[in-house]
Amino acid sequence: AADAFQAALEVAPPERQASMTSQLASALQRAERYEDARRMLHQTLEQGGGDPALQFQLALTCRRLEDYDCAVQQLRSIQESGQDPSQGRLTQYLAEWSYERAMLPQNQSQREELLTKALAAAEAWHDQAPDDPGARRILGDTLFALGRTDEVILAFQPLADQNPADCDAALMMSRADNARGDAERAEQYARRTIECDARSADAHVELAMALLGQIASDAAGPARAPADLERARAAMAELETAAELEPASPPQRLHDE
Repeated sequence: AADAFQAALEVAPPERQASMTSQLASALQRAERYEDARRMLHQTLEQGGGDPALQFQLALTCRRLEDYDCAVQQLRSIQESGQDPSQGRLTQYLAEWSYERAMLPQNQSQREELLTKALAAAEAWHDQAPDDPGARRILGDTLFALGRTDEVILAFQPLADQNPADCDAALMMSRADNARGDAERAEQYARRTIECDARSADAHVELAMALLGQIASDAAGPARAPADLERARAAMAELETAAELEPASPPQRLHDE
């Protein structure tokens, strides 16, 4: 089917090439011929100027190929055009993919610069959808990656304290308190998260880290040993629970340590 579309595209009138290119790209993607789809979309866009619908299709194709530079570039170009062929998800994709691009191992040397751009995209999505759990998480993750823990607390503590049922804000606060060494408060926020979402693997990891953070140093003497042993056992149990909840994909927190 893809080859038939290609043959038809070569003789199609200019006004139909964009729609036929889109159909051909979809056929190539269904056949998992992503490189062919990218090459064809690039060629059509170079010949016919920027078509936001084709640019979005190219962005999706590049994302499938883990070519984040291409994907983000296309999304930014679409954004500049003032059009949105993504059914309202352009800001979300730009925030998510910008963060993913910044965290790639090969981008370590320019990570701070990329994260700064990702933060602007994350803030735009959060401003657009402040109650969206995904927008909150990307904003928090980006701030953490930049080492701006105080800003995480500034953004999420009012939400966590005003609404005890706000699982996302409580989880972010647990991460922040663990990061700055306040293990007791991190434990409180982690337990609150688990109360409203027992299947949050990240919350169980944060609880484990908080429990381990409260284990006394050797200088504290043997009096604390029984309590420390109990905390260590409880922490291991929390990590086992997290692994059971997400066996194929360990929680992000484990990769941050």
